Amino acid sequence: IPASTRWLVSKGRTKEAEKILRKAAKVNKVELPDELFDKDCLEKEPRVKIWEMFTSPVLVIRSLILFFNWAVISMVYYGLNLYISNLSGNIYINFTISNIVEFLGYCSVLLFAGRIGRKPILCSGMVVGGAACVLSIFPVLYGNSGE
Repeated sequence: IPASTRWLVSKGRTKEAEKILRKAAKVNKVELPDELFDKDCLEKEPRVKIWEMFTSPVLVIRSLILFFNWAVISMVYYGLNLYISNLSGNIYINFTISNIVEFLGYCSVLLFAGRIGRKPILCSGMVVGGAACVLSIFPVLYGNSGE
């Protein structure tokens, strides 16, 4: 994997960045201008203020959705991880199963993100996870206590 072109440009290594961009353009069959990085472009550092993100209604809506989504995912993740010790059975086996499922989830995202896309993976993960959490109430309500 080549180095990040933004990082290379920020470190003043424009020749290496241009080489990587030209290789990517060749693979994608795109024509690039002869001079990619001129001195005027490299010397100016654009300064953007954080509140400029909220000037467009589309950016506001998308940002709020992402903030809410991050908060919900974090709370559910930590809530489920903290509840593992309260599940019946061996705590070590429960923890191991939880780690295996989490590892498989990370690997599946790495495998399928490029093929399917991030949005379908996120949406399907949220739906499947929510359904699993809702369905987990039925063994509690209708299962026998085993006593």
